[in-house]
Parts: sequence; C-alpha cells; structure tokens
Amino acid sequence: MQMRLNRVRIAALITLMISITTGCGGSDATDGTPPVTVSATGNVFVFPFGENLAEANITILEVPGESCITDEDGGFRFDGLEQGSDVTFVMNHPLHPRAQTATFTLGREDLKEVTFQVPGFLIYNLLAFILEEQPEEDKCQIVSTVTEKGKSLYNAWPRHGIEGATVHSSPELPESRGPVYFNDFVLPDRSRKETSVDGGVIFVNVPPGDYRLTATKEGHSFSAARIKCTPGTLVNASPPWGLQEN
Repeated sequence: MQMRLNRVRIAALITLMISITTGCGGSDATDGTPPVTVSATGNVFVFPFGENLAEANITILEVPGESCITDEDGGFRFDGLEQGSDVTFVMNHPLHPRAQTATFTLGREDLKEVTFQVPGFLIYNLLAFILEEQPEEDKCQIVSTVTEKGKSLYNAWPRHGIEGATVHSSPELPESRGPVYFNDFVLPDRSRKETSVDGGVIFVNVPPGDYRLTATKEGHSFSAARIKCTPGTLVNASPPWGLQEN
C-alpha cells in the first residue's frame, strides 16, 4: 500500500514539473495532457542603424497575459509555446511606435531570430512626411524587406536586400496604399516600381485584417509573410522572417 502511494505521489510530481514553463510565457493544455511546446527567441533593433533596444515590453497577440522585457541586448525569450499554434509578437516602448512582427505558425523546432526593426518617433514622423501620409489610428503600416538568402539583421547590416523585385499583397490593396519601395538611401520613394539594394517596401494606412505578402523576381523565389494588421500598429516582417530568398 505504501509503495502504491509513493508511486502516485511521484506521478503527481512529474505531472506538476512538466506543466511548469520557464522564460517569459507559456501555454496550458485544455484536455489535461501536457502540450508539446517550443521556445521563441529574438531581438529588437532600432531602425536605421541597428542599435539594440532594451526595456521594451514584448507580448504575444494570440496569448494574452504573457509578456517579456527585453534585456540590454534587446533580447527576449518565450518558452512553453504550443506547437501548431499561431504567434504574433508585439512590442511597446515609450520612445517608439507600437510594433508587431509577421505571424508565425510554430513547428517542431524552436523559433529563432525573431526580429523587430523599429524607428524612433522622430524617424517615424520623418518617413510619414516623405510619404505625405499621416498614420491613422484605425489603420496599420506594413513594412517588409526582400532579403538575400541567409542574410538577416544579425549578419548583414545595413545592406541585405535584393534589387529589382516587386512585392504584392493579398488581398490586393489600392495603388495609393502601396507598395512604396525604399531607395538606395533607405527612404521611401513613390517613383520606384521595384526594390532597390535596400530591399525595403511599405504599405501605408492599411485597413485592419489578415494579409499575405509575396515577392517576385525572375530567377528567384521568396518566402511569403503572413500579416495580421491591427489598428495603430507598425507591422514589420523583418529579416530573416520577411520576404526571404529561398
């Protein structure tokens, strides 16, 4: 009898230990069975020079209540994220506009090198002036980069783009909304019809909803980016998880 009680206690302890997640956040199973989970790690970089942004608050759009504060290297980590679930990371910081990543469906491997590339308000307002567009609170701004294979914000600052690609959104947006391509000086230029060596592109004042960005260039193929456009947010599908060359 005593041996049986000990086995029950050990089993209960193991179950408790499995249910505990480390890092900034996690998810719980709904049927009593511990979910298969992965981790997600990344960094916040300041546009345009790539400084690390510490003390930014990172949350997950689909997992309310979970949050992280970035360390001195702009790094963040979430553990206990359920495989097969969608995650969209959101950043808040008093000196920067609210920002959001592309949306990921978690696979069997840990999600790594999730990046935010966010301007300060001075640069953000300057870009709005150049675009002749005042950001609307009930719209979002969508940015991405057509990037060379293997390049990211970690290893190719500041040049990592592919010149001569075109970017498309689905559902399709009016021409006035974009795409607007960034020129060689990393400034939006409405006269451009394709990417420069910077690779950057923006869609302005986009109605809330789900979008899919794709890029095309003869002889190249690129990953697509899923976007959840939420009001008042700068959504940046930044390297290496934007329009990356396959």
